[in-house]
Amino acid sequence: MKILFLGTSHGHPEIRRFCTSVYFEHKGNGFLIDAGAPVIYLLYNYRIPITRVKSIFITHMHGDHTAELPTIAGSLWYHKEADLDCYFPQESGIDRLDHWANAKRNSQFHPYTVTEGTFYENYGIRVTAIRTEHCGTSIPSYAYMVETDEGERVLFTGDLAYDFHDFPKVAFESHFDLIISELVHLPADKAAEILKDVDTKLIIFSHLGESNIQTLQKHNVSFKFPYVIACDGFEYYVN
Repeated sequence: MKILFLGTSHGHPEIRRFCTSVYFEHKGNGFLIDAGAPVIYLLYNYRIPITRVKSIFITHMHGDHTAELPTIAGSLWYHKEADLDCYFPQESGIDRLDHWANAKRNSQFHPYTVTEGTFYENYGIRVTAIRTEHCGTSIPSYAYMVETDEGERVLFTGDLAYDFHDFPKVAFESHFDLIISELVHLPADKAAEILKDVDTKLIIFSHLGESNIQTLQKHNVSFKFPYVIACDGFEYYVN
């Protein structure tokens, strides 16, 4: 599985970092976790045609994770062979896309609502939605566990609660090849304590705040597993 970090920032504009979106590819088929701006342009800059993207999985409906969806939907008019599924954490997200200016969905853009548990099995991957509480207890947000037919296991946490109490329990109960975790809502030193028993070969921290980048780089925060600070354009291959 190839993973490409298109945008690694959060909700505030930053120099050289765009809003959150992670592209992954398995057996020539592409997928997106979140669609922060300007992901459609970044895909083309990396020579990834939108026709290669089969599905988009949205963790929650905040704008820094969804703002590019109208542009993606609109771009399909220029690629008649495209066929794209988009999974929203709540039905209102589909309604919102319908009403955004210049972003009416078409027959090539297929919106669905995520259900907790395993909800997607196609193109050699299985995706399981794990409920989180970034938006509180009443508004859905999800982490996504992706498993391939070759046995690779990757966890995308999405945004979490501000104390990480909702970090997916499966990460403590079974082994992962990779965990991709946000690190903007909790200080890095506190995250190190909460995540000390996570079972993974590697964590890649994305969706970072500048203060946590500085903390990780300058204050010797240690974890029991290797970690990487993602930057825009960073690639990683799970094997």
